[in-house]
Amino acid sequence: MADEFMFRIGDIPREKLVKPTEFIARYSTVLIYENQPFGSGTLVKCGDRFGILTAYHVPYNTTKDFNFRPNSPDKLGLAISNFQHAFYIEMQYLNPYSIGVPDDKKHGGPDMVFLEILDRSKLGLIKEYRSFWDIPFEDGVSMIKTCLSNSDSLWAIAGLPQSMIQEERPNGNFNRVLGLESQAFFCGIEAPFESDGFDYIEMKANYESKDPIPDCFKGVSGGGLWKIPMSIVEKNLDSLKFGEPALCGLQFCQTPLAGNYRRLRCHGCKSINSLFTKVLKDG
Repeated sequence: MADEFMFRIGDIPREKLVKPTEFIARYSTVLIYENQPFGSGTLVKCGDRFGILTAYHVPYNTTKDFNFRPNSPDKLGLAISNFQHAFYIEMQYLNPYSIGVPDDKKHGGPDMVFLEILDRSKLGLIKEYRSFWDIPFEDGVSMIKTCLSNSDSLWAIAGLPQSMIQEERPNGNFNRVLGLESQAFFCGIEAPFESDGFDYIEMKANYESKDPIPDCFKGVSGGGLWKIPMSIVEKNLDSLKFGEPALCGLQFCQTPLAGNYRRLRCHGCKSINSLFTKVLKDG
């Protein structure tokens, strides 16, 4: 039997999580509608298509469904920098791709959508401050691959809970300024499962943890699920090293609080591959 070393995420020196957090932030964004943050997303590209990967219920469960039709007056805001800014894309220049609608009888899935950005000038502005994660593909089939394991990896969910949004002092031409810095919540994964052709991965948010955890993860929906390779020498946490994070899915659901924990449900690589295979086929 392999020699194992178990430790809590709260035992990891905080400074060791800085680089993975900064890396994930380069690809993460907060979505804004009618001047109100309401969800999270990941900037991704597949071939020559650039856009936002988020949960289906984010654009289709607001006060009114997004209007993506030509001449639509609706706009989608994105947080793309740490300095004060206002950035919007007209929704007529967003092309949504999905593979079904969420069903509570089917674990809440499939709950994902890719919003392709058609406005090249806005796309260029985003690229000045953020990066787009490259979805690999071969012969028209999306090919994200990963090993679902806690033994050699740390996992993170990126997003911004609404409870962590902060009002800041207005500056310049802004009457209202919100702090919208996407967060990374580190965790281990529980056993993944599949249903109706989609895969699901759950994390446990333990409120007995040393680190503060949001009372509610509303606002994180659509944020990326990231796998972070790690290595350790002789069971010494000071020797812990992390590799480059890899996008492996997206978070879309939180379960009700049960005792001192709740679960965060995500789609994994199989589901994301199904979505982007459709994007490649239909685009």
